[in-house]
Amino acid sequence: MPDEIFLIDSRRFTRGRRVQTVQHFIGAFILVFTAVRHLTAPDNHHYVLPVLELLAGAALIVTVIVEKVKKTHPRVGWVEIAGGVMMLVEAIAKTQEPHTLAFRIVSFVPPVILLLFGFFDQQIRHSFYMRAGEERFELKLRVVLPSRKVNWDGLRSYRVTEKHLELLREDGEARKFPLRDIKNREAAVAWAVQQFERRGLTAA
Repeated sequence: MPDEIFLIDSRRFTRGRRVQTVQHFIGAFILVFTAVRHLTAPDNHHYVLPVLELLAGAALIVTVIVEKVKKTHPRVGWVEIAGGVMMLVEAIAKTQEPHTLAFRIVSFVPPVILLLFGFFDQQIRHSFYMRAGEERFELKLRVVLPSRKVNWDGLRSYRVTEKHLELLREDGEARKFPLRDIKNREAAVAWAVQQFERRGLTAA
């Protein structure tokens, strides 16, 4: 029997992105305000960096608004990319200030990471899943942490509770798989139950 995969819509991931977007949105307004102040200062003779700050902040604000209006999931995370560009401009601005070389280098790390998150947004979304393979059942809800697994051998029944999917072994031991972070819970549970019953497990 070939492996079957159900993609999970993660509450934790969505919540983290929402908080991050708000932080970037506020940061963009601050950056735009700072850029305008620099451009209008009577003693200012440098325009390139303030203009870049203004464009980066405005681009992020527009990107957030467009994403909220469309409510779609494009192949890349445009908000993260716009946020990464904005942070990159801020890192460039810090090179004009009296900082150590190490501080300047470290300042470029967060924007680069954020840009990578943006470019690989779809792959990250698809890293949350349930997998029913030939030998085991698997649930992955974290990007970094390993997935939870249990072999089909020795399982006799399943149980669905408010917070968990429980797979019960013949010796009475229960392996629990959390459901609280799954937004598409109803569809996920229905898919899992179908996989369990196809493999001869019964409802407890």
